[in-house]
Amino acid sequence: MFIIEFLGWLGMAVVLTAFMLISLTDKLVVSSWIYQAANLVGSVFVLVNNVAHGAWPGVVLNVVWGVVAAIALIRTVRKK
Repeated sequence: MFIIEFLGWLGMAVVLTAFMLISLTDKLVVSSWIYQAANLVGSVFVLVNNVAHGAWPGVVLNVVWGVVAAIALIRTVRKK
């Protein structure tokens, strides 16, 4: 169960770090592949934790978050 908890905390840290870098600094832009990849990876990690704990609203949130991030990442990479 340690790995499930670790992934949950790591995913949360990745998503929040990306969000803070977008919102509070000029170090990252929403159109960057790094931002979209961070959202995708973070949402998948938190999703694993949510499923393991039966947190179904979080599962839905992170599935949608991950799908949106994946679409945005594909679009971002294709533009370059």
